[in-house]
Amino acid sequence: MRITQRSDEELNNILEPGIYDATVRQAEDCTSKADNEMIKLTLVVFGRNGESRTVFAYLLNAMPKPLKHFCRAVGRINLYEQDLLSAADCCDKSVRVRLGVRPAEGEYEAQNQVKDYLPPGSAPAARPPVVQSQSPPAESGSAPNDADSDVPF
Repeated sequence: MRITQRSDEELNNILEPGIYDATVRQAEDCTSKADNEMIKLTLVVFGRNGESRTVFAYLLNAMPKPLKHFCRAVGRINLYEQDLLSAADCCDKSVRVRLGVRPAEGEYEAQNQVKDYLPPGSAPAARPPVVQSQSPPAESGSAPNDADSDVPF
């Protein structure tokens, strides 16, 4: 068997607390353990280094702030105001989320959790770092540096 080594951070599979872009991959109308209607969201959250994580979140009337903020963030505030939001209204929506980390508890490992949904144009989300050349511009008329002469590009 061929093995791909992974660091402890990769195995932990948790993003640092912060603001991230995400997409709602799936949404499902369901009922909570307390018998309340809710929408279960499956979010794909995009990390700083181009990685992505699946995070589950729940929208329910008992938690009005995240519910309203989600509707505003995905352009569905009109459905919120009409008490009409359903899972079908949430699928394939892009959203910016504020992630936190729920500590390990009992048999459950630590995991990311959505703390809030942010409106479009809010604080910038995590982005993969942009690598830029640090080489100084060549002076016109000067000879090439010998250290650069065997660089193939």
